[in-house]
Amino acid sequence: MIEYLSLVDGVVAGFTDRLGGRSLGQYEAFNLSYDVGDNAENVTENREALFASLDSDLRWSWLKQVHGTQVLSLSDEADLTKDELIADASFTLQSGLVCSVMTADCLPVLITDRNAQFVAAVHAGWRSLAGGILFSTLHAVEKALLAEGKEYDCTDVVAYLGPCISKRAFEVGSEVMDEFLKIEPEKSQKAFELQSGGKYLADLVLLARNHLEQMGVSAISDSGLCTFEDAGRFFSYRRDGETGRMASFIYKI
Repeated sequence: MIEYLSLVDGVVAGFTDRLGGRSLGQYEAFNLSYDVGDNAENVTENREALFASLDSDLRWSWLKQVHGTQVLSLSDEADLTKDELIADASFTLQSGLVCSVMTADCLPVLITDRNAQFVAAVHAGWRSLAGGILFSTLHAVEKALLAEGKEYDCTDVVAYLGPCISKRAFEVGSEVMDEFLKIEPEKSQKAFELQSGGKYLADLVLLARNHLEQMGVSAISDSGLCTFEDAGRFFSYRRDGETGRMASFIYKI
C-alpha cells in the first residue's frame, strides 16, 4: 500500500500503489481521488487507511491538479480541508504539513534538502515540466527560505522521481518535443526517440533530471518503476483510461 523512502533525516516521504484498498472495478483497490468517478465512500475509507498508517497529527493537502505550473506555499494557517487548492506543486517550511500529489502515469517529484529546511511535492506531467514547474518550485522555495533568514544551497537539494510511465510506453507527437527543445535543446533532444510514423518515445524522468541539474541539483534518485507496464501494482491512465490515482507525499517531522 505504501512504500517509504529514505531521503534525509527529519523527513518522511513515500508513495502509494493500488494494493490494499476498498475501491472496486477499474479503481481497484487503493484509489485516493474523488475526481475520477469512484464511489466516494470507498475513497474516504482509502484515505483514512492512509492517514492511519502515519502520524495522526499530520495536516494533509490535496491539490486540484490542472497540468499547469502553479506552486502553492503551505502554512499552518492555510485551509487544507478541501480538494480545491488549485496547483500542481506545493511546498512548506513547516513541520507536520503534508505536501502530496496524485498520479496515474505523470511523474511525481518529491524534494527536500539535507538540512530538512523544506519539503515539496510536484505533479510533473509533460505539460507542467515543459512549462517549467520544477524551476518555479525551487525558485519559490529559495525565496521563502531567504525571507525567513535561512540559506538556500542548490547543492544541498535532494530530489526523488517516483513511479511514472516509462519511455518505453510513452509515445508523443513532435509538438511535445518542441516544447522542451525551447528550454534546453541539447539535453532535451536525448529524452526523445524517433519512432515510425513521426512519433517519439519521451522520457519524463530524464527530462526532469535535466531541469533539476540545470538548477544545480545533483542528488537525484528515481524509482525505476513504470506505471504503464505494472498493471498489478499501479494505476495508469494511458493504459486503462478510467482508473484510480496513487499519492506521493512528503513532510517534515
